[in-house]
Amino acid sequence: MMMQDPKAVSRIRLIINPRAGHRKRSSLLRVLETTLQKLHIDYEICWTSYAGHGRELAAEAIARGFAFVGVVGGDGSVNEVATAFAEASSEDVRTRLVIIPAGSGNGLARALNIPLSPRKAIELIHSGRIRWIDAGIANGRYFFSNAGVGFDALIARRFAGHTLRGILTYTWLTLASFQKYRAKKYTLSLDGEILQERAFLIAVANGNQFGYAFKIAPHASPDDGWLEVCIIRPLNWTSLAKLAVQALRGKLNDSEKQVRFFRAKQLTIQRKKTIKWMQVDGEPVDIRCQGQVEIGLLPRVLPVVVPGAEQHGLHP
Repeated sequence: MMMQDPKAVSRIRLIINPRAGHRKRSSLLRVLETTLQKLHIDYEICWTSYAGHGRELAAEAIARGFAFVGVVGGDGSVNEVATAFAEASSEDVRTRLVIIPAGSGNGLARALNIPLSPRKAIELIHSGRIRWIDAGIANGRYFFSNAGVGFDALIARRFAGHTLRGILTYTWLTLASFQKYRAKKYTLSLDGEILQERAFLIAVANGNQFGYAFKIAPHASPDDGWLEVCIIRPLNWTSLAKLAVQALRGKLNDSEKQVRFFRAKQLTIQRKKTIKWMQVDGEPVDIRCQGQVEIGLLPRVLPVVVPGAEQHGLHP
């Protein structure tokens, strides 16, 4: 086991994904360094260079006893870094996670009301509080916002392979893919209760949104010990537009016949045919070797710095 580094206990390690979002690297770095220097916070900067690198850098920082790990990127980057926390024993973790949104959708940051401004997000180290949030686990992969199958998994695949990022690309891919997509029959087990549905998508939410303020599960809370399951039934263009507006307003509800909500702590999603793909925090995951999705919940595994006064402050 790695020994704690006495010099690290008042420091922050910033883990930056250079490919996240569309912000210029030089201007972002200048904002980060200037803000940390003004707050008199010692820091070191690490750039990720391959898939899984963020998780490795975070695990090392946790083992060395850094006061904070800051992740600069989108939901995929946050997932990697947060996974290192989930894999550590929460009783031994003294490190806290600072999310500095720099991605496309920034779903978890939005769900936790973390400012989208990098400067304001860092300033939470002085003005914020710690919120311990839950984690979902889908086929062995941790998620902190949501996981799902169906149309959202398809869009995650296509978005991941696209060179352009942002809401316009996401919207264009959604509209271009919708016409040919067909809902599929699923069998779900929700805490042992069996349910059969023909679904356009099935989203399992820990946080309340996909990103871009699109709230797929408006009542989901990441620290209540439950997962919110949203089933969207087959849609036409009119119902798609209507539900999209409701989701953007945070008013999606099951009074609409195309929408059903459930709460669960453990669930399984199956089809007669193999389920090939799921999305985990917006990232596509090939599950053809498993063929189904098994999801569980781990309570209070991630200590995140969020807005709100802490009695004695956070910065050592």
